[in-house]
This record gives sequence, C-alpha cells and structure tokens, in this order.
Amino acid sequence: MSVSISMLLLFIDLLKSITDNSIRAYDKSLFLLTKFLAVVLFLRMVTSGELRIRAEFFAPFAGVESTGMAKDTVEIMGEDCDHVHITALCDALGVPTRVECLDQSTSSSGDLTLSHHDFIPMRSSASDASNVLLVTLLYRPGHYDILYPK
Repeated sequence: MSVSISMLLLFIDLLKSITDNSIRAYDKSLFLLTKFLAVVLFLRMVTSGELRIRAEFFAPFAGVESTGMAKDTVEIMGEDCDHVHITALCDALGVPTRVECLDQSTSSSGDLTLSHHDFIPMRSSASDASNVLLVTLLYRPGHYDILYPK
C-alpha cells in the first residue's frame, strides 16, 4: 500500500473515531497527539498535489514555479502556510474556510481588530458558501487554531 493511501486511511479513521465518540475522553488527547503529525502531513500532501495539478493557476501567486513551492515549503513539516496554501487546500477538499486574523492591527481607537478572509473552493459559488458551515481557523502570527462553534 502506498504512503498516500495509508495516510488517507489514517485520516478517515481519525475522523470516524472522533465523530463516533469511540475514543474514551481521557484517551482522546493522547490519541490525537500521536496521530496529528500524520494528518498534518497528509493535508500538506493534498495541498502540494493541488499546487502541482493547477500549477499554471497558482504560478502568479506563488512568486515561483508552484511545483518548486510545493517541494520547498508545503511538503516540509514545520514550514508556515500562507494564503496560496490555504486556497489550494480548500480547493482540493472542496471545503469553504474562514480565517480569522488576530494580529497587531489596531482600530483608530487603539483596540485590536479582528479581520477575516473567506476561502471559497473553485467548485462552489459565493451563494453556496453562505448556506454551508465554514471551517473556521484563527490565525495568530505563525500559528493556526481550529475554532469550533459553541
């Protein structure tokens, strides 16, 4: 079995076990810690594949040949992702995603501001996105967190 198929199966098993609540609460965090690197690697490979498949589309945004970008930044664990990477991943998965940005921007009153960017997959229309729950990520410089609805 290829590495990519193994990672896909691991990713699917992880999602099923979480949604089925088949992992005891005290084991859940340990389980997630042992599996998250494989899941992150799988999502990086999906992103890399999308950049390679649609190289002509991403080339102007990447600033370099997108296949080189995939190899040099996306496929290396620990490298930060950016707008181009999130666009490629959202397109590949077909999942509309909102990124809330918490940075050092301030309003005229001096308060910190929160801005957001919506990433709508190419196969969706803007009207479809308003009817679909978005995955929401919180961006803090150098890090993304998943935000869950209350």
